[in-house]
Amino acid sequence: MISFKSNKPVANTVSASNSLNSKILITGAENSLARFLAYGLLDAGAQVSVQAVSLDTYLALKSNFPAVQHSFADPRFAEMIGTLAPDIILHASTESSRDSSAQAPLAAFNRIVEKTAVLCDVVRRNSASTRVVLMSSTDVYGECAVAMNESAALDPVSMNGRYFAMAEEILQDFERCYDLKATILRIASTYGPAVGTNPVHDLLFNLLGPQGTNIKYHFEPNATRDIIHAADVLQAVKLVLSNPTEAIYNIASGHSMTMGELNTHLCSILELPNMGSCASPTFIEATHQHFDANRITSLGFRPQVPLIEGLRGYAAWWSGMKAA
Repeated sequence: MISFKSNKPVANTVSASNSLNSKILITGAENSLARFLAYGLLDAGAQVSVQAVSLDTYLALKSNFPAVQHSFADPRFAEMIGTLAPDIILHASTESSRDSSAQAPLAAFNRIVEKTAVLCDVVRRNSASTRVVLMSSTDVYGECAVAMNESAALDPVSMNGRYFAMAEEILQDFERCYDLKATILRIASTYGPAVGTNPVHDLLFNLLGPQGTNIKYHFEPNATRDIIHAADVLQAVKLVLSNPTEAIYNIASGHSMTMGELNTHLCSILELPNMGSCASPTFIEATHQHFDANRITSLGFRPQVPLIEGLRGYAAWWSGMKAA
């Protein structure tokens, strides 16, 4: 039997001192982290609207948020932007796993690069005062021999990393050429309730996934990852959105651990033998990741969710959802 030694609730990071009084449109709400942030920003006092092309996502969100299902290329989306005039657009790419991005590069290009370009053009034509905040990825750095800060040269090795680097460059082009207000969030591997596509999810799938299948997420035990809880990402995003300075921010814990150590922690929490699927991943990605979080720390960011507590909560959520 699986038991959980402790599952304390995640501390509430919302306070009156960092309440947001802004109109925020979150695009690409099919992205699980974007949905997590939508609810968190709503709780922080923001007026949150969402955009999702997927019918299932649109229907799931419309009862809690003003929602639009139009694609960026649809003239009705441009009309909505002009009417709504959001202070901030928080843009996320439609979520996909790294291996599927490598297997379907054209689809990955469309969801990350092309949609960013179309959105930027719609905003500069219809709501030029709106600040565009791109949810990018720390994958843009590639291999990290040292802690990478925001001024480091980009040398992505994964398909996701390459396309996010292109999306960043497009946003910066619009900033230079059209004075578009642009902010870039390079977000490290994020886990948390309802947040998918992250190393913690993959390791839990190996440990608790459907029985009788051959599906396994292979991992290199000596590979390093910066793991951050979604509640801490929310805290960082609120700080960035409250700060008018346009910049690039690493949203990361600033500490890395090996995949082997992460797997050992999860096995201990689940009271299972230390097991896993140790092998080279089936797609190309950086082996070592380590990020400098000093810039976001200078805004007052301090991670609030201890690793073991966060892993326990995520494991409990994950196993409960899969058993339902």
